[in-house]
Order: sequence, then C-alpha cells, then structure tokens
Amino acid sequence: LRGGGYPSTPQGEAMTHEMMRLQVKGIYPDFTSAQADAALEHAGNNVQAYIDGLNQQLQQLQTDLSSWIDQVAVDVDDMDLPFLAVGDEEAVGLSPEQIANYNVQLLMDERQDEQALRTELAEELAAIWQKRGGSSHATLDMNFENYHRLPTLNVSFDDVTQLLMQGFHLTELDSLNGFLESFPNLEILNLDNVDLRHFFVAGDTGRSLPLAIGQLTHLRSLNLRATQLVFTDSAASQLRDLTQLQKLDLSDNPLAVPPLVMGMNDLRQLNLRNTQITRCPIGIKDEPYLTSLDLRDNQITRIPPAVITQAVVDDRVLLLGNPLTDEDTLRRLVRHRE
Repeated sequence: LRGGGYPSTPQGEAMTHEMMRLQVKGIYPDFTSAQADAALEHAGNNVQAYIDGLNQQLQQLQTDLSSWIDQVAVDVDDMDLPFLAVGDEEAVGLSPEQIANYNVQLLMDERQDEQALRTELAEELAAIWQKRGGSSHATLDMNFENYHRLPTLNVSFDDVTQLLMQGFHLTELDSLNGFLESFPNLEILNLDNVDLRHFFVAGDTGRSLPLAIGQLTHLRSLNLRATQLVFTDSAASQLRDLTQLQKLDLSDNPLAVPPLVMGMNDLRQLNLRNTQITRCPIGIKDEPYLTSLDLRDNQITRIPPAVITQAVVDDRVLLLGNPLTDEDTLRRLVRHRE
C-alpha cells in the first residue's frame, strides 16, 4: 500500500488518503479511522515520510526483540545452573547416565522458561509501541520478575509513563541502563529493592546510578529504596537535572552522603530514613514547601534552619533516631515547638 498516489482529482485525493489511512492502521492496528486521520494530519506535508519512518521503527523493534529471544540459548549456557556431578549428595544413587539426563533436562527446562519469559515481555512491548488497547499513557509492570538480560532496544516507547520494577532481579546488570534509555517520558520509576551496586563508580566524577536515570527529566516520582546505593559527593548530584521530581525515596540505603536537592522546586516528599547520613541534604529551600521530610534513624547532629522551617505541621519533618547534639539545633527545635 505504497506508491505515487492517485490523480489530483477529488476522487483521487480521497483514494490516496484512504491508502495512507490503511498504512497507519497497519502500524497501529487498534486505531480508529479518526485516530489514523489525526496522525496523518499531525504529520503535515510529509505524510509518506512519516509512515515510512514508523514502519522502519516497527521493523527495528521486531528485529531487536527477535534477536533478544534468539539469544536465549547462549545466555542460558552462561548461567550458573545447579548441575549435578558424581559425588554430590543429591546425586547419591544415580548412575552417570541418569546424572547426565538430569542435567540435560535442567538445561532444556531453563531454556524453555527463559524463552517464555522473553516472549511474553516482547509481546507486551510490541503491543505498547503499536498503541494496542487504546490508552495514550502506558504502564509497564515488571515487579518481582527475574531476567538474565534485558533487550537492547533501538526505538523509544514514548507512551510509557510508568515503569514498575520493584524487587526486579537482573543478572546482566549492564543491560538495565540501555533498557531505561528507551523510556524517555517516564513520570514514575520504581526500582525499590533492585540491587544497583554494579553501577557505583568512585572518584571525583563518580556515580552510583545508571546514567539513564539522570536523563529522565519528566520523572515526578522516583523510588530507589533499598537499592544498596552509596553516594560520594559527586554522585550525590547525579539527580540534579530531575527538576520535576515531586517524590524521591532513597531510604534504607547506605548513602553516607545526602543527595543534592537544589533546584528541585517541585519536590514535596523526600525520604532519607536509615541512610547513614551525618548531615541534612543541601538545597532545601528556606520557605516551607515539603509535605514530608523523613530523616529518621541517621547520624545527624545538626538541623539547619531551612529544615526546621518545613515543620509547619506535626509529622512533616521526622527526626527520631538521630543524635542531635548541636546546641543551636536544640534551641531552634525548642523554640519551634513553642
């Protein structure tokens, strides 16, 4: 359904438009005619180039996902599977042939499980990219799933605004950064209890997070609780460009250094409970704007005035479990309570 179009007559123009509408519906199969027409109108005078570009992206996505699924056998061979060996307690009473058969079956079962897992995610990703289901804002729920490797994707999933990966386990951690790069419009990212120690780099240019996270400038909510993060002074500023953040959870991490929150004017909830910090985060504004600041169970001895200013109502600033010994701090707290 592609070519030079029809003669420049009302009937010809109608046929050309219908041909292009069908091309759009071939890419987005759940589109109504009205939705296809809206997409064509948005493309302006470069309609065929727009359609060709979409087809190329769809083909690229299919190639990327197929390559990832085809890599199952190689990846499973690299896994540390619990094969039996002669002399193992679990192999008592088994002949060498039975042990070999057990190991072959274990390998085949793992390949089958991994392939099914990847195929399911591939189908979900394809459905999201093709806007199947009718929603313009998509959520990708990968909570508590276990993957050896995530796919390398050369297309963007602009409709995905929520990526939920709580308790997610990944063996090849390098694949996480590239995966996150494919979701540039994320507003909510939950990595609660995902081990991110792999990304720690020390030194003056050090970092603690996948680089892609710092580039997700549409984020409103970021949950990094219990991700084993450790901050250096340079790593503490890795989130500085996330100026639309409203909620940031870094609790239950051995941070040692608090995050830099300067410029995060939309921030309303900041959780730094049990992060081994010895000082309050830098960049908290002088006027009240936080609805929740949790600093409990740390090693903070001094509370600056800007932090106390946030406590305009009870339980808005939580300080229990800190050795507050600074005299000025104690006097300010007493005055504030009065």
